[in-house]
Parts: sequence; structure tokens; C-alpha cells
Amino acid sequence: MVCTFFFVPAGFEGKKMVSATAESTSETKKMVSATAETTKETKNTVSATAESIKSNIIPVSAPADTSKTTTMKINGIKIGNLRNDEHFQFMQFTLALTRETGAAALRVEPQYNTLAAAVAREDEALKKIMKSALTADIAAADRERDRVFRGMVDAVKSAHGHFNPTIAETARRLMIILDTYGNVAAKSHIEETSALYNLCRDLVSRHANECEALGLMVWIVELQRLNRVVEGLLAGRADEGAARSSLVMKEARAEADAAFGALAAMVSAQGLVATVGTDTAAVALFEGFVRRLNERIDMAENALLIRRGVAKAKAAKKKAEAEKAAAAAANGEDGSGGGEGGSGEGGGDPAPQPEPETPQP
Repeated sequence: MVCTFFFVPAGFEGKKMVSATAESTSETKKMVSATAETTKETKNTVSATAESIKSNIIPVSAPADTSKTTTMKINGIKIGNLRNDEHFQFMQFTLALTRETGAAALRVEPQYNTLAAAVAREDEALKKIMKSALTADIAAADRERDRVFRGMVDAVKSAHGHFNPTIAETARRLMIILDTYGNVAAKSHIEETSALYNLCRDLVSRHANECEALGLMVWIVELQRLNRVVEGLLAGRADEGAARSSLVMKEARAEADAAFGALAAMVSAQGLVATVGTDTAAVALFEGFVRRLNERIDMAENALLIRRGVAKAKAAKKKAEAEKAAAAAANGEDGSGGGEGGSGEGGGDPAPQPEPETPQP
């Protein structure tokens, strides 16, 4: 048997392994390079997509000139605090301003039509309420009541010059009470009814001696009677029809408020869109509308602030004068004891006394 031996040089197998490893490393580098190229392409795609998205949302994003946002903002208004006639006039102004500027140019035609329909309903309800509030019977009774009230006030004023200093001083103290209530004849029917009720009650319950001394009891009795007549007529006016008119007015105002809010929001939105364009005429159109509407809103808000301030001032003044009158009356009563034995001056029929009434809120 013949045996053949081959000689393998030392390190030959190691070289083959190193070569294989090098080949593997080269392939890995190629894969990494390909992955890097893919990643670069992906980044480019993402960047291009971001630019595309950015260009597409420009119309609804903030304009480049952020100062324009303030010129397109319509101020807030506590529209529910406006009286019926004030509310109607404000809505009429808004409609007129929209027509003048151009509902189509403002791109608010649907909102304008909705607001116009609601304001028309409000107008009808307002006319019904005003008509029911000014009936001939109420007006006539109110005139007679005012005549008697002014006569009573004139009687007190005349007593200021009385030759008897005691009567003159009594008239001065009663005039303080009358001044506290003010010219109630200038108030609305309901407010005057309540004020005269409280005035007569105060004169009878707290200043009966002074009223007797000046002969005012007959005036007070007649004033109470006429006040009840007006009160009854006012209560009769509040029938089902008047209640329906008030409900219609409330609903019409709510519809008008919602329509106004929608119109204001649309104008502001369209104005902001216009600011990112190059149409300066459109920007000026929206800015002019917003500026004039805000001026009208500021007028309404100032009127509300003044009304609240005047009401608080009147309440504080009335309270201070009432306290002063009460203190003066108390001092006068404390110093008048003894003298002539009461308010009577001899015989004769007693003057008619005012009827006691329950307090009125």
C-alpha cells in the first residue's frame, strides 16, 4: 500500500479566513452605504412634504404681519344687558353697516340674511309691547296722579315761607323726605307706582304729625287712591297677549344675538384671510367695517357702565339722605314734646286717614 502525504504551509488556512472576513466586511459597507442613501432620500421626501403642507395651510394660519390680527378683532359686548330699544338700535346699525360695506364683499351674505330676519321679528315684537304699554286709560290715570303729586309737593314748598316758624321748620323736614324720592312723576308707570306707594307709607308711618300740621293727609289719601287705579290698570294690561309679545321679543332677541355672533365671527375670519394676500383694498374694506362696528360697541358698553355707575351713586345718595332725614326727624320729634298737647287745635271733624297697606317690594 502506497501512502501519499501533502504538505500544507503554515498559515494557509488563516489567510483564507481573513480573506473571507474582508469580503464580508466589504458587503456590509455596501449595505450601510445603500441604507444611508435610502435615509437621505427619505429625509428629502419628508422635507418636501413638510414644505407642501406648509404652503397649503397658509390661508388659515396667522398672517405674516401679526399686527393685522388686532385690526380684525371685533370687541365683545354684553348684549343681553341692553334694553329692548337699545338692542334693536344696535342690530339696526349692524345691518346698515353691513349693507353699506357690502355683504357680498364681506362674504357674509347668509349671516346677514339670518340677522335681518331675526331683527324684523324683534321689530314686530317691540311695536306690540310699546302699543300695549301706552293705553289711553293708563295715560289718563297717570296724568291725574302726577297732578296730585305735584300739588302736594307745591303745598310743602309753600309752607317754607309760613309766618309760623314751627310750620316752616316742619315743611323743611318734609321737603327732605320728598327730595329723597325725587321727581317720581318722571319715572315709568311701574316705577312711579312703587315709589309713590313707599313715599305715602313713609309719610304716614314715620311723619304723621308733620303731615297733619301741614294738612297733607287729604293729599296723601287722594294720591293713594289714584295710585291704586293706575296699579289696577297696569295689572290688567298684563294679559295673555302681552305675555305672548314679551315671549316673542325674548325669542327674537336670542335669534338676533346668535345671528350677530355668527356674522361677527365670519367677518373676523375672512378679514384675517385677506391679510395674508396682496389685495390691499380688501384688507382696508374689512378693517373699516371692524373699526366702525367696534366704535358702536364701545358706545353701547360705555352707556351700560354709566348706567350702572349712576344707579350705584343714586342708591348711595338716597341711603345717605334717608338716614339724614330720619336723624333730623328724630331730633325734631324729641324736642317737640309738651307744648300744645298733640297735633289737634280744637274741635272739628278729623281729617281722613290714609289706609294701612302691606309693604310693597
